[in-house]
Amino acid sequence: MTVSGDAVRLDVFPEPLLVFGHDQCLEHPKDGLFLYGPLLDASKPAEIKFGVVGTADGLERFRRWSARLRRYIPPFKPDVPHHAAFPGFEATFHTAWPEQAMAELEVPAEAIRHSVRLSDRHDSVKQTVELFASPIQAYLRREDAHPTVWFVVIPEEVHRYGRPKVSPPKSERIPSLLKLPAATAKKILRLGSLFPEEMEVADLYRYEVNFHHQLKARLLADRAVVQIVRETSLTPEDFIVNGRSSRAVQDPATIAWNLATTAFFKAGGKPWKLASVRPGVCYVGLVFKQDGTNPSVGNACCGAQMFLNSGDGLVFRGAVGPWYSEASKEYHLTRVGAAALMKLVVDSYIESNGRPPDELFIHGRVIRGTAYCAFERMGYLWTKGFVPRLRTYPGWEVPNPLCIQIDRGEADLHRVMQDVMGLTKVNFNACVFGDGWPVTLKFANAGRARLHMLKTPLEQLAYIVEKARQFDAETALVDSDSGSNPSDDNDVAILEDTRDNPTRQELVGALDALNEDQRIEILALMWLGRGDFDRAGWRDALAQASEIHNAAETEYLIGTPLLADYLEEAIAALGYSLEEYEKGRL
Repeated sequence: MTVSGDAVRLDVFPEPLLVFGHDQCLEHPKDGLFLYGPLLDASKPAEIKFGVVGTADGLERFRRWSARLRRYIPPFKPDVPHHAAFPGFEATFHTAWPEQAMAELEVPAEAIRHSVRLSDRHDSVKQTVELFASPIQAYLRREDAHPTVWFVVIPEEVHRYGRPKVSPPKSERIPSLLKLPAATAKKILRLGSLFPEEMEVADLYRYEVNFHHQLKARLLADRAVVQIVRETSLTPEDFIVNGRSSRAVQDPATIAWNLATTAFFKAGGKPWKLASVRPGVCYVGLVFKQDGTNPSVGNACCGAQMFLNSGDGLVFRGAVGPWYSEASKEYHLTRVGAAALMKLVVDSYIESNGRPPDELFIHGRVIRGTAYCAFERMGYLWTKGFVPRLRTYPGWEVPNPLCIQIDRGEADLHRVMQDVMGLTKVNFNACVFGDGWPVTLKFANAGRARLHMLKTPLEQLAYIVEKARQFDAETALVDSDSGSNPSDDNDVAILEDTRDNPTRQELVGALDALNEDQRIEILALMWLGRGDFDRAGWRDALAQASEIHNAAETEYLIGTPLLADYLEEAIAALGYSLEEYEKGRL
Protein backbone atom coordinates (compact mmCIF):
# COMPACT_ATOMS: atom_id res chain seq x y z
CA MET A 1 0.00 0.00 0.00
CA THR A 2 1.29 3.46 -0.92
CA VAL A 3 0.13 6.87 0.33
CA SER A 4 1.53 9.82 -1.64
CA GLY A 5 1.58 13.52 -0.90
CA ASP A 6 3.31 16.59 -2.21
CA ALA A 7 6.47 16.03 -0.18
CA VAL A 8 6.58 12.43 0.98
CA ARG A 9 5.60 8.94 -0.03
CA LEU A 10 4.56 6.51 2.69
CA ASP A 11 4.77 2.79 1.95
CA VAL A 12 3.34 -0.05 4.01
CA PHE A 13 5.04 -3.30 3.06
CA PRO A 14 3.15 -6.59 3.28
CA GLU A 15 4.28 -9.12 5.87
CA PRO A 16 7.20 -11.19 4.48
CA LEU A 17 6.22 -14.74 3.57
CA LEU A 18 7.96 -17.83 4.92
CA VAL A 19 8.51 -21.09 3.06
CA PHE A 20 7.56 -24.37 4.75
CA GLY A 21 7.30 -27.98 3.66
CA HIS A 22 6.34 -28.72 0.04
CA ASP A 23 7.30 -25.11 -0.87
CA GLN A 24 4.14 -23.72 0.70
CA CYS A 25 4.19 -20.09 1.87
CA LEU A 26 2.47 -18.40 4.81
CA GLU A 27 3.29 -15.41 7.01
CA HIS A 28 2.92 -17.03 10.46
CA PRO A 29 5.41 -19.75 11.56
CA LYS A 30 2.82 -21.61 13.63
CA ASP A 31 0.31 -21.72 10.76
CA GLY A 32 2.95 -22.94 8.32
CA LEU A 33 4.34 -25.66 10.60
CA PHE A 34 0.83 -26.83 11.55
CA LEU A 35 -0.36 -27.13 7.94
CA TYR A 36 2.77 -28.07 5.99
CA GLY A 37 5.54 -28.96 8.41
CA PRO A 38 9.15 -27.73 8.25
CA LEU A 39 11.42 -27.49 5.22
CA LEU A 40 12.09 -30.88 3.68
CA ASP A 41 15.78 -31.22 2.93
CA ALA A 42 18.73 -33.43 3.77
CA SER A 43 19.31 -31.62 7.07
CA LYS A 44 15.94 -32.59 8.52
CA PRO A 45 16.57 -35.08 11.37
CA ALA A 46 14.56 -38.32 11.51
CA GLU A 47 14.41 -37.99 15.28
CA ILE A 48 15.69 -35.64 17.97
CA LYS A 49 18.54 -37.21 19.93
CA PHE A 50 18.54 -35.24 23.15
CA GLY A 51 20.34 -35.46 26.44
CA VAL A 52 19.24 -33.93 29.75
CA VAL A 53 21.30 -32.61 32.65
CA GLY A 54 19.77 -31.53 35.94
CA THR A 55 18.98 -32.41 39.51
CA ALA A 56 16.90 -35.49 40.28
CA ASP A 57 13.83 -33.25 40.50
CA GLY A 58 14.81 -31.44 37.31
CA LEU A 59 15.18 -34.70 35.38
CA GLU A 60 11.79 -35.91 36.60
CA ARG A 61 10.16 -32.61 35.60
CA PHE A 62 11.73 -32.78 32.16
CA ARG A 63 10.37 -36.31 31.67
CA ARG A 64 6.84 -35.11 32.40
CA TRP A 65 7.20 -32.12 30.07
CA SER A 66 8.76 -34.30 27.36
CA ALA A 67 5.77 -36.67 27.50
CA ARG A 68 3.40 -33.71 27.06
CA LEU A 69 5.43 -32.47 24.10
CA ARG A 70 4.54 -35.64 22.21
CA ARG A 71 0.83 -34.85 22.50
CA TYR A 72 -1.67 -32.15 21.58
CA ILE A 73 -1.62 -29.14 23.93
CA PRO A 74 -4.71 -26.90 23.73
CA PRO A 75 -4.44 -23.12 23.37
CA PHE A 76 -4.52 -21.00 26.51
CA LYS A 77 -7.35 -18.85 25.08
CA PRO A 78 -8.99 -20.48 22.02
CA ASP A 79 -10.58 -17.25 20.78
CA VAL A 80 -7.38 -15.15 20.93
CA PRO A 81 -5.41 -15.20 17.63
CA HIS A 82 -1.94 -15.18 19.19
CA HIS A 83 -2.73 -18.24 21.32
CA ALA A 84 -2.32 -21.35 19.15
CA ALA A 85 -2.67 -25.02 20.05
CA PHE A 86 0.49 -27.13 19.84
CA PRO A 87 -0.29 -30.23 17.73
CA GLY A 88 2.47 -32.38 19.23
CA PHE A 89 6.13 -32.53 18.22
CA GLU A 90 5.93 -35.23 15.55
CA ALA A 91 2.70 -33.82 14.08
CA THR A 92 4.37 -30.40 13.80
CA PHE A 93 7.90 -31.21 12.63
CA HIS A 94 7.42 -34.68 11.07
CA THR A 95 10.34 -35.77 13.21
CA ALA A 96 10.20 -38.30 16.04
CA TRP A 97 10.52 -37.15 19.64
CA PRO A 98 11.73 -40.24 21.59
CA GLU A 99 9.97 -41.34 24.74
CA GLN A 100 13.29 -41.38 26.58
CA ALA A 101 16.34 -39.16 26.49
CA MET A 102 19.50 -40.55 24.94
CA ALA A 103 21.31 -39.57 28.14
CA GLU A 104 20.21 -38.40 31.59
CA LEU A 105 22.94 -36.93 33.79
CA GLU A 106 22.14 -36.06 37.40
CA VAL A 107 23.70 -33.08 39.20
CA PRO A 108 23.58 -33.23 43.02
CA ALA A 109 21.09 -30.65 44.29
CA GLU A 110 23.07 -30.13 47.47
CA ALA A 111 26.21 -29.29 45.48
CA ILE A 112 24.24 -26.64 43.57
CA ARG A 113 22.84 -25.16 46.76
CA HIS A 114 26.42 -24.85 48.04
CA SER A 115 28.05 -23.44 44.88
CA VAL A 116 25.45 -20.75 44.16
CA ARG A 117 25.88 -19.37 47.68
CA LEU A 118 29.64 -18.91 47.64
CA SER A 119 30.51 -15.36 48.68
CA ASP A 120 32.82 -14.66 45.72
CA ARG A 121 30.52 -14.45 42.70
CA HIS A 122 33.19 -15.36 40.14
CA ASP A 123 34.05 -18.49 42.11
CA SER A 124 30.35 -19.25 42.62
CA VAL A 125 29.41 -19.10 38.94
CA LYS A 126 32.49 -21.06 37.83
CA GLN A 127 31.81 -23.88 40.30
CA THR A 128 28.12 -23.99 39.37
CA VAL A 129 28.99 -24.15 35.66
CA GLU A 130 31.45 -26.94 36.47
CA LEU A 131 28.66 -29.03 38.04
CA PHE A 132 26.67 -28.99 34.77
CA ALA A 133 29.48 -28.92 32.19
CA SER A 134 31.71 -31.69 33.59
CA PRO A 135 29.10 -34.51 33.28
CA ILE A 136 28.44 -33.53 29.66
CA GLN A 137 32.15 -33.46 28.81
CA ALA A 138 32.73 -36.81 30.55
CA TYR A 139 29.85 -38.37 28.61
CA LEU A 140 31.18 -37.06 25.28
CA ARG A 141 34.62 -38.53 26.02
CA ARG A 142 33.19 -41.86 27.16
CA GLU A 143 30.47 -42.59 24.57
CA ASP A 144 30.66 -42.96 20.79
CA ALA A 145 27.08 -41.83 20.03
CA HIS A 146 26.22 -38.32 21.22
CA PRO A 147 23.00 -36.32 21.61
CA THR A 148 22.58 -33.55 19.04
CA VAL A 149 21.17 -31.18 21.66
CA TRP A 150 21.51 -31.05 25.45
CA PHE A 151 18.77 -29.65 27.70
CA VAL A 152 20.30 -28.15 30.83
CA VAL A 153 17.48 -27.96 33.37
CA ILE A 154 18.30 -25.50 36.14
CA PRO A 155 16.58 -24.88 39.48
CA GLU A 156 15.41 -21.35 40.13
CA GLU A 157 18.31 -20.53 42.44
CA VAL A 158 20.78 -20.98 39.56
CA HIS A 159 18.82 -18.52 37.45
CA ARG A 160 18.50 -16.08 40.34
CA TYR A 161 22.09 -16.08 41.58
CA GLY A 162 23.86 -16.93 38.33
CA ARG A 163 23.42 -13.42 36.94
CA PRO A 164 25.67 -10.37 37.13
CA LYS A 165 25.57 -8.31 40.34
CA VAL A 166 23.13 -10.59 42.18
CA SER A 167 24.11 -12.32 45.40
CA PRO A 168 22.31 -14.57 47.89
CA PRO A 169 21.28 -13.14 51.29
CA LYS A 170 24.22 -12.52 53.58
CA SER A 171 22.81 -15.00 56.07
CA GLU A 172 23.07 -17.75 53.43
CA ARG A 173 26.49 -16.94 51.95
CA ILE A 174 29.26 -19.50 52.24
CA PRO A 175 32.82 -18.14 52.39
CA SER A 176 34.83 -18.86 49.26
CA LEU A 177 38.16 -20.57 49.81
CA LEU A 178 40.04 -18.47 47.28
CA LYS A 179 43.54 -17.50 48.40
CA LEU A 180 43.62 -14.13 46.64
CA PRO A 181 41.42 -11.07 47.10
CA ALA A 182 39.62 -10.08 43.92
CA ALA A 183 41.54 -6.81 43.57
CA THR A 184 44.87 -8.64 43.81
CA ALA A 185 43.76 -11.24 41.27
CA LYS A 186 42.79 -8.56 38.77
CA LYS A 187 46.15 -6.87 39.27
CA ILE A 188 47.85 -10.18 38.51
CA LEU A 189 45.86 -10.39 35.27
CA ARG A 190 47.40 -7.10 34.21
CA LEU A 191 50.93 -7.66 35.45
CA GLY A 192 51.32 -11.44 35.61
CA SER A 193 52.75 -13.63 38.38
CA LEU A 194 55.61 -16.09 38.80
CA PHE A 195 53.36 -18.48 40.71
CA PRO A 196 51.07 -20.76 38.61
CA GLU A 197 48.56 -21.16 41.46
CA GLU A 198 48.09 -17.39 41.58
CA MET A 199 47.52 -17.23 37.82
CA GLU A 200 44.97 -20.03 38.14
CA VAL A 201 42.97 -18.12 40.74
CA ALA A 202 43.30 -14.86 38.81
CA ASP A 203 41.93 -16.54 35.70
CA LEU A 204 38.48 -16.65 37.39
CA TYR A 205 38.16 -12.91 36.96
CA ARG A 206 38.58 -12.96 33.19
CA TYR A 207 34.99 -14.09 32.73
CA GLU A 208 31.61 -12.49 33.19
CA VAL A 209 29.57 -13.47 36.23
CA ASN A 210 26.88 -15.10 34.09
CA PHE A 211 25.97 -18.80 34.31
CA HIS A 212 24.31 -18.85 30.89
CA HIS A 213 27.27 -17.33 29.02
CA GLN A 214 29.95 -19.26 30.88
CA LEU A 215 28.27 -22.64 30.38
CA LYS A 216 27.91 -22.15 26.63
CA ALA A 217 31.48 -20.89 26.33
CA ARG A 218 32.76 -23.84 28.38
CA LEU A 219 31.09 -26.37 26.05
CA LEU A 220 31.90 -24.59 22.80
CA ALA A 221 35.12 -26.52 22.17
CA ASP A 222 33.24 -29.81 22.77
CA ARG A 223 30.68 -28.86 20.08
CA ALA A 224 27.92 -29.54 22.61
CA VAL A 225 24.72 -27.73 21.58
CA VAL A 226 22.93 -26.54 24.72
CA GLN A 227 19.45 -25.30 25.55
CA ILE A 228 19.13 -23.96 29.10
CA VAL A 229 15.63 -24.14 30.57
CA ARG A 230 14.29 -23.39 34.04
CA GLU A 231 12.39 -26.05 36.00
CA THR A 232 9.64 -23.51 36.60
CA SER A 233 9.08 -23.22 32.83
CA LEU A 234 8.63 -26.96 32.38
CA THR A 235 6.20 -27.70 35.22
CA PRO A 236 4.88 -24.44 36.69
CA GLU A 237 2.20 -26.45 38.50
CA ASP A 238 4.94 -27.71 40.84
CA PHE A 239 5.69 -24.18 42.04
CA ILE A 240 2.37 -23.00 43.44
CA VAL A 241 2.70 -21.04 46.68
CA ASN A 242 -0.47 -20.02 48.53
CA GLY A 243 -2.52 -20.75 45.45
CA ARG A 244 -0.28 -18.73 43.13
CA SER A 245 2.53 -19.62 40.73
CA SER A 246 5.93 -18.50 41.99
CA ARG A 247 6.56 -16.74 38.66
CA ALA A 248 4.50 -15.72 35.67
CA VAL A 249 5.26 -18.01 32.75
CA GLN A 250 3.92 -18.40 29.25
CA ASP A 251 1.08 -20.85 28.73
CA PRO A 252 2.01 -24.54 28.10
CA ALA A 253 1.25 -24.43 24.36
CA THR A 254 3.42 -21.36 23.78
CA ILE A 255 6.31 -22.85 25.79
CA ALA A 256 5.99 -26.05 23.73
CA TRP A 257 6.07 -24.11 20.44
CA ASN A 258 9.18 -22.17 21.49
CA LEU A 259 11.24 -25.00 22.97
CA ALA A 260 10.23 -27.50 20.28
CA THR A 261 11.23 -25.10 17.49
CA THR A 262 14.63 -24.36 19.02
CA ALA A 263 15.22 -28.09 19.67
CA PHE A 264 14.42 -28.91 16.03
CA PHE A 265 16.71 -26.13 14.80
CA LYS A 266 19.57 -26.97 17.16
CA ALA A 267 19.32 -30.62 16.09
CA GLY A 268 20.08 -29.53 12.52
CA GLY A 269 16.60 -29.01 11.07
CA LYS A 270 15.37 -25.88 9.30
CA PRO A 271 11.84 -24.94 10.44
CA TRP A 272 11.32 -22.41 7.61
CA LYS A 273 13.12 -19.91 5.40
CA LEU A 274 12.34 -16.53 3.90
CA ALA A 275 10.50 -16.66 0.60
CA SER A 276 11.78 -13.40 -0.81
CA VAL A 277 15.55 -13.32 -0.28
CA ARG A 278 17.06 -12.52 -3.66
CA PRO A 279 19.49 -15.10 -5.06
CA GLY A 280 23.11 -14.07 -5.02
CA VAL A 281 22.67 -11.67 -2.08
CA CYS A 282 24.64 -12.19 1.12
CA TYR A 283 23.63 -10.42 4.33
CA VAL A 284 26.27 -9.96 7.04
CA GLY A 285 25.93 -8.51 10.52
CA LEU A 286 28.91 -7.23 12.51
CA VAL A 287 29.30 -6.95 16.27
CA PHE A 288 32.20 -5.92 18.50
CA LYS A 289 32.78 -6.93 22.10
CA GLN A 290 35.46 -5.76 24.49
CA ASP A 291 37.77 -8.67 25.17
CA GLY A 292 37.46 -9.40 28.89
CA THR A 293 40.00 -12.21 28.70
CA ASN A 294 42.77 -9.81 27.71
CA PRO A 295 43.45 -6.82 29.97
CA SER A 296 45.22 -4.86 27.20
CA VAL A 297 43.44 -1.56 26.63
CA GLY A 298 41.63 -1.45 23.30
CA ASN A 299 41.54 -5.18 22.65
CA ALA A 300 38.21 -6.37 21.28
CA CYS A 301 36.80 -9.24 19.27
CA CYS A 302 34.86 -8.65 16.08
CA GLY A 303 32.31 -11.25 15.02
CA ALA A 304 30.23 -11.62 11.87
CA GLN A 305 27.10 -13.60 11.06
CA MET A 306 26.21 -14.46 7.50
CA PHE A 307 22.62 -15.24 6.59
CA LEU A 308 21.93 -17.52 3.62
CA ASN A 309 18.75 -17.99 1.63
CA SER A 310 18.74 -21.63 2.72
CA GLY A 311 17.89 -20.52 6.24
CA ASP A 312 21.37 -21.17 7.57
CA GLY A 313 23.15 -18.64 9.71
CA LEU A 314 26.92 -18.94 9.96
CA VAL A 315 28.91 -17.18 12.69
CA PHE A 316 32.53 -16.15 12.22
CA ARG A 317 34.86 -14.89 14.90
CA GLY A 318 37.39 -12.41 13.63
CA ALA A 319 40.75 -11.91 15.20
CA VAL A 320 41.12 -10.18 18.55
CA GLY A 321 42.90 -6.89 18.07
CA PRO A 322 43.11 -3.21 19.02
CA TRP A 323 39.77 -2.39 17.41
CA TYR A 324 38.60 -0.11 20.22
CA SER A 325 39.79 3.50 20.32
CA GLU A 326 39.95 5.29 23.67
CA ALA A 327 40.07 8.62 21.81
CA SER A 328 36.91 8.23 19.72
CA LYS A 329 35.21 5.69 22.03
CA GLU A 330 34.32 3.67 18.93
CA TYR A 331 35.17 0.30 17.40
CA HIS A 332 36.82 0.12 13.98
CA LEU A 333 38.54 -2.71 12.14
CA THR A 334 41.71 -1.96 10.26
CA ARG A 335 41.63 -2.52 6.50
CA VAL A 336 43.62 -5.72 6.97
CA GLY A 337 41.33 -6.97 9.76
CA ALA A 338 38.19 -6.15 7.79
CA ALA A 339 39.54 -7.85 4.66
CA ALA A 340 40.40 -11.00 6.63
CA LEU A 341 36.94 -11.20 8.21
CA MET A 342 35.11 -10.60 4.93
CA LYS A 343 37.29 -13.21 3.23
CA LEU A 344 36.00 -15.77 5.75
CA VAL A 345 32.45 -14.76 4.88
CA VAL A 346 32.87 -14.80 1.10
CA ASP A 347 34.82 -18.08 1.11
CA SER A 348 32.04 -19.74 3.10
CA TYR A 349 29.45 -18.34 0.69
CA ILE A 350 31.38 -19.77 -2.27
CA GLU A 351 31.62 -23.14 -0.50
CA SER A 352 27.83 -23.21 -0.02
CA ASN A 353 26.78 -21.74 -3.38
CA GLY A 354 29.60 -22.55 -5.78
CA ARG A 355 30.17 -18.91 -6.71
CA PRO A 356 30.78 -15.53 -5.06
CA PRO A 357 27.78 -13.39 -4.02
CA ASP A 358 26.47 -10.75 -6.41
CA GLU A 359 25.78 -8.30 -3.57
CA LEU A 360 27.13 -8.07 -0.03
CA PHE A 361 25.14 -6.14 2.60
CA ILE A 362 26.98 -5.39 5.84
CA HIS A 363 24.83 -4.39 8.79
CA GLY A 364 26.44 -2.53 11.68
CA ARG A 365 25.24 -0.64 14.73
CA VAL A 366 23.71 2.77 14.34
CA ILE A 367 25.37 5.51 16.42
CA ARG A 368 23.11 7.74 18.51
CA GLY A 369 22.79 11.03 16.65
CA THR A 370 22.79 9.51 13.16
CA ALA A 371 20.51 11.53 10.84
CA TYR A 372 19.14 10.87 7.38
CA CYS A 373 17.67 13.84 5.55
CA ALA A 374 15.23 12.26 3.12
CA PHE A 375 13.95 15.64 1.90
CA GLU A 376 14.72 19.29 2.47
CA ARG A 377 12.13 19.53 5.26
CA MET A 378 11.86 15.94 6.49
CA GLY A 379 14.30 13.36 7.77
CA TYR A 380 15.02 10.66 10.35
CA LEU A 381 17.03 11.03 13.55
CA TRP A 382 18.28 8.14 15.67
CA THR A 383 18.16 9.33 19.27
CA LYS A 384 18.92 5.79 20.44
CA GLY A 385 21.91 3.74 19.39
CA PHE A 386 25.52 3.02 20.21
CA VAL A 387 26.95 5.70 22.51
CA PRO A 388 30.74 6.09 22.14
CA ARG A 389 31.05 7.68 25.60
CA LEU A 390 29.39 4.63 27.20
CA ARG A 391 31.04 2.12 24.85
CA THR A 392 27.71 0.36 24.43
CA TYR A 393 24.12 0.64 23.24
CA PRO A 394 22.03 1.08 26.40
CA GLY A 395 18.99 -0.79 25.15
CA TRP A 396 17.65 -4.20 24.17
CA GLU A 397 15.77 -3.64 20.92
CA VAL A 398 16.96 -2.42 17.53
CA PRO A 399 16.74 1.41 17.77
CA ASN A 400 14.10 3.13 15.66
CA PRO A 401 14.51 6.70 14.39
CA LEU A 402 12.28 9.69 15.06
CA CYS A 403 10.72 11.30 12.01
CA ILE A 404 11.52 15.04 12.06
CA GLN A 405 9.45 17.22 9.75
CA ILE A 406 9.16 21.01 9.41
CA ASP A 407 5.50 21.74 8.71
CA ARG A 408 5.38 25.55 8.81
CA GLY A 409 7.88 28.39 8.57
CA GLU A 410 11.50 28.27 7.56
CA ALA A 411 14.26 26.46 9.46
CA ASP A 412 17.35 24.42 8.77
CA LEU A 413 16.53 20.71 9.17
CA HIS A 414 20.00 19.93 10.56
CA ARG A 415 19.61 22.65 13.20
CA VAL A 416 16.16 21.33 14.19
CA MET A 417 17.58 17.82 14.57
CA GLN A 418 20.39 19.13 16.76
CA ASP A 419 17.77 20.87 18.92
CA VAL A 420 15.84 17.60 19.27
CA MET A 421 19.05 15.81 20.29
CA GLY A 422 19.60 18.47 22.93
CA LEU A 423 16.09 17.97 24.30
CA THR A 424 16.83 14.29 24.92
CA LYS A 425 19.43 15.33 27.52
CA VAL A 426 17.39 17.54 29.84
CA ASN A 427 15.31 14.99 31.74
CA PHE A 428 16.11 16.00 35.32
CA ASN A 429 14.09 13.12 36.79
CA ALA A 430 17.03 10.82 36.09
CA CYS A 431 20.78 11.25 35.71
CA VAL A 432 21.13 9.44 32.37
CA PHE A 433 23.26 10.10 29.31
CA GLY A 434 20.27 10.74 27.08
CA ASP A 435 16.69 9.63 26.51
CA GLY A 436 15.22 8.29 23.31
CA TRP A 437 12.46 10.91 23.41
CA PRO A 438 12.95 14.66 23.65
CA VAL A 439 11.79 15.93 27.02
CA THR A 440 8.85 17.79 25.43
CA LEU A 441 7.31 14.55 24.15
CA LYS A 442 8.46 12.33 27.00
CA PHE A 443 6.54 14.29 29.61
CA ALA A 444 3.54 14.79 27.39
CA ASN A 445 3.35 11.01 27.12
CA ALA A 446 3.93 10.64 30.85
CA GLY A 447 1.16 13.12 31.58
CA ARG A 448 -1.23 11.13 29.43
CA ALA A 449 -0.13 7.98 31.25
CA ARG A 450 -0.92 9.59 34.60
CA LEU A 451 -4.42 10.37 33.47
CA HIS A 452 -5.24 6.93 32.14
CA MET A 453 -2.88 4.27 33.50
CA LEU A 454 -1.89 3.83 37.11
CA LYS A 455 -4.50 3.64 39.83
CA THR A 456 -2.00 3.70 42.69
CA PRO A 457 -0.74 7.18 43.69
CA LEU A 458 2.93 7.69 42.90
CA GLU A 459 3.68 8.71 46.47
CA GLN A 460 2.19 5.44 47.70
CA LEU A 461 4.23 3.49 45.14
CA ALA A 462 7.39 5.36 46.18
CA TYR A 463 6.80 4.35 49.80
CA ILE A 464 6.34 0.67 48.82
CA VAL A 465 9.50 0.77 46.70
CA GLU A 466 11.43 2.35 49.57
CA LYS A 467 10.28 -0.27 52.08
CA ALA A 468 10.87 -3.10 49.60
CA ARG A 469 14.39 -1.82 48.97
CA GLN A 470 15.10 -1.72 52.70
CA PHE A 471 13.74 -5.22 53.08
CA ASP A 472 15.74 -6.39 50.06
CA ALA A 473 18.93 -5.16 51.77
CA GLU A 474 19.60 -8.69 53.00
CA THR A 475 19.78 -9.75 49.35
CA ALA A 476 21.40 -6.53 48.21
CA LEU A 477 23.54 -6.31 45.11
CA VAL A 478 27.17 -6.76 46.11
CA ASP A 479 30.48 -5.69 44.67
CA SER A 480 31.72 -8.68 42.70
CA ASP A 481 35.26 -7.71 43.68
CA SER A 482 34.72 -8.72 47.28
CA GLY A 483 32.71 -11.00 49.50
CA SER A 484 30.78 -10.17 52.63
CA ASN A 485 32.18 -7.31 54.65
CA PRO A 486 32.22 -8.45 58.28
CA SER A 487 32.00 -4.85 59.51
CA ASP A 488 28.57 -4.54 57.86
CA ASP A 489 27.12 -7.80 59.13
CA ASN A 490 25.75 -6.40 62.38
CA ASP A 491 23.93 -3.61 60.55
CA VAL A 492 22.30 -6.05 58.17
CA ALA A 493 21.26 -8.47 60.87
CA ILE A 494 18.29 -6.31 61.83
CA LEU A 495 16.90 -6.77 58.34
CA GLU A 496 16.78 -10.56 58.35
CA ASP A 497 13.52 -12.08 57.08
CA THR A 498 11.61 -12.66 60.31
CA ARG A 499 7.93 -12.17 61.00
CA ASP A 500 8.62 -9.56 63.66
CA ASN A 501 11.03 -7.60 61.47
CA PRO A 502 9.81 -3.96 61.61
CA THR A 503 10.76 -3.33 57.98
CA ARG A 504 8.79 -6.38 56.90
CA GLN A 505 5.80 -5.29 58.93
CA GLU A 506 5.84 -1.83 57.34
CA LEU A 507 6.00 -3.33 53.85
CA VAL A 508 3.15 -5.75 54.65
CA GLY A 509 1.08 -2.85 55.96
CA ALA A 510 1.70 -0.78 52.84
CA LEU A 511 0.69 -3.66 50.54
CA ASP A 512 -2.36 -4.64 52.58
CA ALA A 513 -3.55 -1.02 52.51
CA LEU A 514 -4.02 -1.17 48.73
CA ASN A 515 -7.49 -1.66 47.33
CA GLU A 516 -8.27 -4.55 45.00
CA ASP A 517 -7.49 -2.68 41.77
CA GLN A 518 -4.22 -1.41 43.19
CA ARG A 519 -3.20 -4.90 44.35
CA ILE A 520 -3.82 -6.21 40.83
CA GLU A 521 -1.82 -3.31 39.46
CA ILE A 522 1.23 -3.80 41.69
CA LEU A 523 1.29 -7.51 40.85
CA ALA A 524 1.30 -6.62 37.14
CA LEU A 525 4.01 -4.00 37.75
CA MET A 526 6.26 -6.59 39.35
CA TRP A 527 5.84 -8.92 36.36
CA LEU A 528 6.49 -6.06 33.94
CA GLY A 529 9.69 -5.03 35.72
CA ARG A 530 10.87 -8.64 35.96
CA GLY A 531 10.51 -9.03 32.20
CA ASP A 532 7.57 -11.46 32.13
CA PHE A 533 5.72 -8.84 30.05
CA ASP A 534 6.88 -5.80 28.09
CA ARG A 535 5.21 -2.40 27.92
CA ALA A 536 3.17 -3.45 24.89
CA GLY A 537 1.79 -6.31 26.99
CA TRP A 538 0.80 -4.11 29.96
CA ARG A 539 -2.91 -4.78 29.46
CA ASP A 540 -2.20 -8.53 29.25
CA ALA A 541 -0.27 -8.32 32.53
CA LEU A 542 -3.21 -6.56 34.19
CA ALA A 543 -5.64 -9.13 32.79
CA GLN A 544 -3.59 -12.07 34.05
CA ALA A 545 -3.13 -10.43 37.46
CA SER A 546 -6.88 -9.85 37.66
CA GLU A 547 -7.56 -13.51 36.87
CA ILE A 548 -5.28 -15.05 39.48
CA HIS A 549 -4.95 -12.49 42.25
CA ASN A 550 -6.03 -13.47 45.76
CA ALA A 551 -5.29 -12.77 49.40
CA ALA A 552 -1.86 -14.41 49.15
CA GLU A 553 -0.48 -11.54 47.04
CA THR A 554 1.36 -9.86 49.89
CA GLU A 555 3.40 -12.95 50.79
CA TYR A 556 4.07 -13.60 47.11
CA LEU A 557 5.37 -10.07 46.54
CA ILE A 558 7.46 -9.98 49.71
CA GLY A 559 9.01 -13.32 48.77
CA THR A 560 10.12 -11.97 45.37
CA PRO A 561 13.85 -11.09 45.33
CA LEU A 562 14.65 -7.61 43.93
CA LEU A 563 11.01 -6.53 44.27
CA ALA A 564 11.98 -2.85 44.61
CA ASP A 565 14.07 -2.94 41.43
CA TYR A 566 11.30 -4.67 39.47
CA LEU A 567 8.68 -2.14 40.58
CA GLU A 568 10.91 0.83 39.83
CA GLU A 569 11.83 -0.50 36.37
CA ALA A 570 8.17 -1.07 35.52
CA ILE A 571 7.12 2.36 36.75
CA ALA A 572 9.83 3.96 34.60
CA ALA A 573 8.82 1.85 31.60
CA LEU A 574 5.29 3.24 31.85
CA GLY A 575 6.60 6.81 31.75
CA TYR A 576 6.59 7.70 35.44
CA SER A 577 9.26 8.86 37.85
CA LEU A 578 9.31 8.43 41.64
CA GLU A 579 12.30 10.71 42.14
CA GLU A 580 10.43 13.72 43.49
CA TYR A 581 8.79 11.53 46.14
CA GLU A 582 12.01 9.69 46.98
CA LYS A 583 13.92 12.95 47.49
CA GLY A 584 11.71 13.85 50.42
CA ARG A 585 12.84 10.74 52.23
CA LEU A 586 16.60 11.11 51.71
